Amino acid sequence: MIKVSCSVLVVIICLTAAYPANEMSAAVDKCQKSQGVSDLESILNEGSMTLKDESNEVGRCFIQCLMTEFGILKGDNLDADTVIAQAQDLVQYVKSQGKEVDINKIKSSITDCGNKDGDGKCMKTYKSWTCLSDMARSVAEQKIN
Repeated sequence: MIKVSCSVLVVIICLTAAYPANEMSAAVDKCQKSQGVSDLESILNEGSMTLKDESNEVGRCFIQCLMTEFGILKGDNLDADTVIAQAQDLVQYVKSQGKEVDINKIKSSITDCGNKDGDGKCMKTYKSWTCLSDMARSVAEQKIN
């Protein structure tokens, strides 16, 4: 079983808010099968949804598959509008904790994440994913406001 920190869990839930738990589980299963990933613990860092080794093409493509399934990736490009819409749940969570959030800064960060580049199969989308994860974690931990 993969252990996930509270802030990472909030990030994952917020970035995939449009997905009911059973559909999220089905998406993970689908991507594991389509990418040939038998053991998530062997490729993912404990406490996050990032890869232990970003040179792992299968792992990067697994993340790309998830991004597609969650509706935040269209082709090879991050769908910033969808991510921004889904980030509203993160914003509400942070506000419920009594913290202020600069939504324009979040939108700018999401757009920047969509502009990441990388060499190798699925690297561009993996770089966008890690950027989104870092950004959302910063918002949840109140480092972006």
